[in-house]
Amino acid sequence: MRRGTSTPALIGLATGLLLLAGCGSSRTPATSTVVTAPAPTATAPATQGSTAPTTAATTPSAGRTQAQAQAQKAPPPQFKPRVPSAIRKAAGDAVQGFYVALADGNGAKACGLLASRVERALLAKQGNGQGCAETLAAISGRYPEHLRTALRALKATDVAITRTKGRVSYTLPGIPSSSVPVVREGGVWKVAAFGSTR
Repeated sequence: MRRGTSTPALIGLATGLLLLAGCGSSRTPATSTVVTAPAPTATAPATQGSTAPTTAATTPSAGRTQAQAQAQKAPPPQFKPRVPSAIRKAAGDAVQGFYVALADGNGAKACGLLASRVERALLAKQGNGQGCAETLAAISGRYPEHLRTALRALKATDVAITRTKGRVSYTLPGIPSSSVPVVREGGVWKVAAFGSTR
C-alpha cells in the first residue's frame, strides 16, 4: 500500500470532479431545444399538398364544361335527301316538254306542264278573257321561227331538286344556258315560272 498522498492533492481531485459534473449538467437545456426545433417545419408539406389536388381536380372539369358548351353551340348536321335519277329525269323532261310544246303552238300540252300558281298569274296578266291553252298558243304565235327552232332543241343539263321542288338548268343552241324552277303537283313535275310570271 502506497503512502504519502497529501491532503491538498485530494482536495484538488475532488474539485476537478465537481467541475466536470457541473459542465455536464449545463448542456441539458441545449439538448431539449434541438428536439423541439423541427416541429414548425412539419406543417409546411401539409399546406402545399392540400392545394395541389384542388387545382388538378378542377382542370378536367373545366375541360368537360368547354367541350359540352361547344357541342351545344355546334349546328346539327344537315343531310340532303337522295333523289332517285328517275325523279330528276322526270323534272328535266317536264321543262323540255313545256318549251317544245310552246314552240309547236300546242297550248293545251304546254298549259298541262305549267304550275297552277303560274297559270293563274299568267291569265291575270295576259289572258284577256281566254283560257290557259289559248293564251299560251297566242304567245307562241308571236315567236320568230329561229326561236321556235331553238326551243325544240332545248336540253336539260342539270337538275337540282328535292322530292317536291327544285331547279332545272338547260341549254339552247346559240343562247347562254339558263334555268327554271319546277314544282311537283299531283305527282307531276311542272314549270314554276314563265317569263316574268312566277
